[in-house]
Amino acid sequence: PNLLQHPTLKVSDAIVAESKAKRLFNQSKLLPELEVGYSNLSIIGWQSPDGITQKYYGSANRFGVFQFGVGIPIFNGSSKARLKASALDTEIAEIEKTQQWEFLNIQYAKLISRFIQQRQAAQYYEREGLKLANEMRDQATIRLKAGEISFAEWTLLVSQSLQIRIAYASAIHELQMVGSEYYYLTEKN
Repeated sequence: PNLLQHPTLKVSDAIVAESKAKRLFNQSKLLPELEVGYSNLSIIGWQSPDGITQKYYGSANRFGVFQFGVGIPIFNGSSKARLKASALDTEIAEIEKTQQWEFLNIQYAKLISRFIQQRQAAQYYEREGLKLANEMRDQATIRLKAGEISFAEWTLLVSQSLQIRIAYASAIHELQMVGSEYYYLTEKN
């Protein structure tokens, strides 16, 4: 069966992926940051570039500034703690996914066992049980008409015949329930 397509496993996969992404994010906080910047501006009017002389700058004069920086995490104890916590979250998510997988496999094994049991019961009723129920009812009716048994005994025998038919219907119903549970476990939802 294709239990890997079951929605609960897909949710578990998504939780594991999210946990791994959080872990990578927390890990990136421990790395140095590189910063690069560039600014461009115009100053219009009289300015003193050397502090003594005045010079007029128009809108055609542009000034560019480059900026470089390196950020080194010094106080990173909380980041390390978050990284350890996210590693544990990832581990927990993977364990929960494994548990979900095992649960689905156990459920599938129980389902197969129930199917075999109910199929055998239905086959018994189809081969022998329904014939026995019909014979029991027919014989009870013949014996009642012949006066060999009372109405109460006839009612008891017909009731037993009906119980066999009800048991057959119950076995068929259980087979259908097993089929729907099988569909739930194996089909893409």
